[in-house]
Amino acid sequence: MKVRRNSMPIKTSIAFARNTLSAQTLHQLMGSLKDGTFKPGSKLPSQNELIEKFGVSRTGIREALQSLAALNLIEIRPGLGCFVKTISPEYIINADVLAVLLEKEAILEVIETRKIVEAGTAALA
Repeated sequence: MKVRRNSMPIKTSIAFARNTLSAQTLHQLMGSLKDGTFKPGSKLPSQNELIEKFGVSRTGIREALQSLAALNLIEIRPGLGCFVKTISPEYIINADVLAVLLEKEAILEVIETRKIVEAGTAALA
């Protein structure tokens, strides 16, 4: 652990690497959700299978799965596994979810689509 003068200690531990691996695993799982590898309602592979596939620790897999659950993209059912949720259009419009789900190149397309959807919704109101 390094310590700066007149400041809090700076941790240079493995936690940073683990978080990075969790983020990479999350990104890869998000890609699989986005490209349809895991369809809504389907069960994700077991933690052991994901550990083998991504080459990360159980903690890294659990952190990535918890992040997906926090984004409301999967449902974790104790004793049964993790299941992909159906994503509603209202949820996709959420900026935080868009940032995770989309690549930078698709942002303009989403903005244009959002304008069309919002205009149609406003007309119906």
